[in-house]
Amino acid sequence: MQLTRHIHLVGSGGEGFDLSHPMDCHVYLIDGGSELALIDAGIGLDADMIIANITAMGFNPTDIKKVLLTHGHADHAGGSAPLQDRTGAQIWAPRNAVPWIETGDEDAISLTVARKSGNYPVDYRFRPCGNVCPFDDGDQIQVGNISLIPIDTPGHAAVHFSFLIQGDDRPGLFCGDLLFHGGRIHLLNTIDCSITQLSSSIHRLRRMDVEGLYPGHGLISVRRGQSHIDAAAHILDSQKIPSPFH
Repeated sequence: MQLTRHIHLVGSGGEGFDLSHPMDCHVYLIDGGSELALIDAGIGLDADMIIANITAMGFNPTDIKKVLLTHGHADHAGGSAPLQDRTGAQIWAPRNAVPWIETGDEDAISLTVARKSGNYPVDYRFRPCGNVCPFDDGDQIQVGNISLIPIDTPGHAAVHFSFLIQGDDRPGLFCGDLLFHGGRIHLLNTIDCSITQLSSSIHRLRRMDVEGLYPGHGLISVRRGQSHIDAAAHILDSQKIPSPFH
């Protein structure tokens, strides 16, 4: 599914467009011309569906050189090792999350508690992925002629990043699970989820002035994306909490 000149949706589960495994987050493909990259990796239970979508769109999966993770939750990062197997891509993660991805630390990514609560299959395990490349706030990650700028946006998780895309036909932001269409948010009953951090992150994004807003689940905005960020910020300004994503 092509969204802009350089952005394609190649994975999406039951909370989106049913393009791939039902538990996948949105997986975005960035076409940088000379190389490709993915934003997030899905849960990893059927990475072949994502690969098939990429191939059906006319791309060669081996041209994917980077997979950039917004955060370590399993529905976003669990596909890292399977996709690396199939593409040879380098996995990139927030610096503090790198050891969790490399060792498969299920406690650190809140998978242990999520599995006990029934949010993941009882037999699901996060597969470790070696040699993960770290990124930090404000870095510039090149994907051919496209630049992706990581922005530290904790809240939904203590280690959570968004990516500002530069070089596309419109300014856009991949915001992971920080916020969603309509200014909704997704708070979790986990030790690393913080409404205070989430509020600070959303207010930081007020300065982005983006058109495209590409969240981890649900509806996508290719125009007027900033309005959803501002809607959430306005509610937080009034000392209220935005509506939940689900």
